[in-house]
Amino acid sequence: MSFPRASPAALSESSLSEKELPLNFNFDETTIALLRKPPPVPEKHEPVSDLLSPNLSDQTGLSLPVTTKACSLLEPFRLTRADLALAPNEASLERSLPVLAFHPSHPAPSPAAVPLPPALSFLAAPPPARPDLLHNVFTHQRAVKRGKRNAKSKNLSAKSGSGKKPHPQKGSGRARQGQKRRPGNYGGVKAHGPKGNIQDYSNRKCNIKVRKSAVMNALGARAKEGAVKVVAGFWAGEAGELEGKTKYVADGVENIFGDKAAGWQSSNKAPPGGLTLILMGEATTEEEQERKDLVIRGARNIPYVHVLSAGRGVNTADVLRNHRVLVDAAGIRDLEERFTGN
Repeated sequence: MSFPRASPAALSESSLSEKELPLNFNFDETTIALLRKPPPVPEKHEPVSDLLSPNLSDQTGLSLPVTTKACSLLEPFRLTRADLALAPNEASLERSLPVLAFHPSHPAPSPAAVPLPPALSFLAAPPPARPDLLHNVFTHQRAVKRGKRNAKSKNLSAKSGSGKKPHPQKGSGRARQGQKRRPGNYGGVKAHGPKGNIQDYSNRKCNIKVRKSAVMNALGARAKEGAVKVVAGFWAGEAGELEGKTKYVADGVENIFGDKAAGWQSSNKAPPGGLTLILMGEATTEEEQERKDLVIRGARNIPYVHVLSAGRGVNTADVLRNHRVLVDAAGIRDLEERFTGN
């Protein structure tokens, strides 16, 4: 037999008397006895209270009897509207990275840490790696760099050379040959070579948001390895005559990572720490641009150090090829502009 569903108000203690029970509810004696019987009081807890939780009433709109034990258990997980409005967002938490001095001759940087904007929170809390995303963007960059392919090889009619038969057909014991320009001979034509059809690899599509997400994921993976370092600047003071020297940049990279990461003295052997990528911010004055050019010139002779612009030059392929990333304070500002918005 099906009974109509009782409302929460009908189950409250004030509605358990026989006079106040609804007429359309056919309760038997056992059910009425159970409803009238107070719930058992748990040990080591306060007695059951009929007071209602104001937070639950505000959130659900229902007046339900809640015990003191239930209220105490739910208290740490209960949030009011004011708490939700003031709750900090994970992306808005203040994060920072330590700032280091690039060259041993530079003074200690002040401040000692640079705060990370919400757009660069992945450097402090890296997201899970996405190999599928990185692979798609990496192959896209290689295809765009490859560009168009319109190679064409010569066939037998286009290849210059004699058409004389090398030796008689029979009697010599050697394999029969009709001409010297066949693919099996030295200087002959290419078998099944390209026909000159234009193959445009640069037409491969990759959305801007996908490329941006791949760069962020690659930088986050390097940051998770502890391979992303921030320096106050690649020059200090007025001693700009040393910034164009190769040894200046090599000593700076060694000062940050603690080994011969530059590898400029032994170019045939890979450095122990891997390749180093330097991300420099955009220069705002002519003097900064001149000193930036000096640093780029100093790193030009180092085969294991690559310099890129932090704003427009950073890309997925270079971050994956290089094992460590070095960025200055101005580069943090350019990275924020790069990854802010759509």
